Amino acid sequence: MSNEDRDFSPLLGHDASAAIRGFFYQINVTILRWLELPAGHHLELEAGEDVDVVRDILMSNDQRYRELEQIKDLKTHVTIRSPEVLAPLARFLAHQRSNPGFHLEFRYLTTASAGRERPSDCGEPLITYWSELRKNNRPQESICFRQLRAILADAPHPDGVTEGDWQAFSSFFSSASDELVAAFIHNVRWDLEQSDSAGLRSKIEQILVEQKLCLLSEASTAYARLVVYVMELLSRAGMKHLGDEDLTKTLAQPAEQPERLKVILAIESLTAAVQSQVSLIRDEIGPKISDIHVAVRQLLPEWASDKYSSAIDITTVPPEPVTRAAFRTSAVQSVLNEIEGNGWVALAGTSSSGKTQLALQACSASGRGVIWLNLKGRSARESLVHLGRCLSGIAKRAISPLVYSDVREACSRLPQGSILVLDDLPGTDVGDRWDEGLTYLGLVCAELSITLFTTAARPVS
Repeated sequence: MSNEDRDFSPLLGHDASAAIRGFFYQINVTILRWLELPAGHHLELEAGEDVDVVRDILMSNDQRYRELEQIKDLKTHVTIRSPEVLAPLARFLAHQRSNPGFHLEFRYLTTASAGRERPSDCGEPLITYWSELRKNNRPQESICFRQLRAILADAPHPDGVTEGDWQAFSSFFSSASDELVAAFIHNVRWDLEQSDSAGLRSKIEQILVEQKLCLLSEASTAYARLVVYVMELLSRAGMKHLGDEDLTKTLAQPAEQPERLKVILAIESLTAAVQSQVSLIRDEIGPKISDIHVAVRQLLPEWASDKYSSAIDITTVPPEPVTRAAFRTSAVQSVLNEIEGNGWVALAGTSSSGKTQLALQACSASGRGVIWLNLKGRSARESLVHLGRCLSGIAKRAISPLVYSDVREACSRLPQGSILVLDDLPGTDVGDRWDEGLTYLGLVCAELSITLFTTAARPVS
C-alpha cells in the first residue's frame, strides 16, 4: 500500500450509520406492532406515517379508526421546537383536515428523552406537560398551555412539510379555540425513552415464544425471518400491508437459506454490540474526561499555551451602536424586564430585524458589565472554537468550552451580575457539539448569577 493510500482523507457526510440504524429500528418497531396487533386490525406501512394501525370495521359513529406512528431513533433530547417533532405534528394536522371520515390518532415513538425549552415559563418540558394534560393530570388553564400554543404558532417551517400545510398548522395554533387545540393534544401520544434495537429484539423473541409461535431454541431464527420479510416489504413500491395471516404464513414457510438468516442475525448482533459499547464508554470513561484534560495540560503546558496564545487579544467589548439607531423605549424596557427576571435571555428574529441593536441598547441601559461575543457569519464549529478562545482569554489559560469545570473557571472571573452576550448564534448540525458547549455555558451562568443573553435567527431549543 502506498503512502498516498494510507493518507487518503475522505470527505465528511458519507457516514450512513445513523440512517441505517434508524431504518433497522423502524423494522424492529414494525415487527413489535405486528405481533401486538389487536384482533380486527391490520398494519399499513409508509402510508400516513412509518406505521399505521388500521381498524378493519367502522366505529360506532361510522368513522374509521387509524393510528399514525412516527418512529425516531435519536441520540439527543427533543423539545416542542425540534424539527423532528414539528414536521410530524404538522403532517398529522394535515391528515386530520384531509380525512374527515376518519378518527385519527398520532403516536410519536423515540429513544430520545424530553428536553426543556429555553427560555420557558413552564416548570417542566412542554412534551411532558402535553403527555400529562392528555391523561388529565395537568390543568388546561395554565401558562404551559399558553406557551405551548405560542411556540407552535410561531415556530419556523421545518423540512418535510408543504408550505400550505405549515401555514395551516401555524394558523390553527394561533387562532383555533382552546377546545380544538385540547382535542388535538388528546389525540397525540408521546412514547419517549423507548428501548433500543437490542431491547426490542429481546422483547420480540420473548413474545414469539409466549404466543407459541416458535420454540425458545427457534426464537432467533424466527426473529431473523420476520426482519427479512419486513425489510423486503418496505423495499417494494405501493401499498404495504401486514395482518395476522401474513404473520402466520411467514413463520410457517420453509426455512430460508441458513446463510441468509446468519447475515441478518450478524447485522443485528453487530448493532447491539456497538450500542452496548457506546453505553459502556459513556458510563465508564465519561466521568474521567476532566481528569484527562488536567493531565494533558500538566504534561504539555507549552503546547496549550501556544495553542491559545491569540485568545488574549480577542475582543469581548460590545460594538458601537449604529448611528442614530432608534431607541425603542417599550422594546428595550421589555428586554430589561427579561434581564432582571431570567438567567438566560434569548432574543430571536429574522436577519436585519434589529436584534443586535436592541441587545446593545438594553445592555447599555441595564448599567451592568457586558462581555460581548460576536458570532455573526461563523459556523457552529467556528463558533465553538471562538467561544473557547474567548473563555481562554478571560481565564488567561487554555480553556475547553466542552469541559464544564473549564467553563466554570473562566466565567467565575466575570463580575457577578454581568451580562454575557452571544450575538447571532449559528445554526447547528448533528455532531458539531455547539449545543453541548452552549448548554454548559448556560448552566454555569445560572450557577454564578451571570445573565446569558443570546440573539439568533431562530428560537433556541
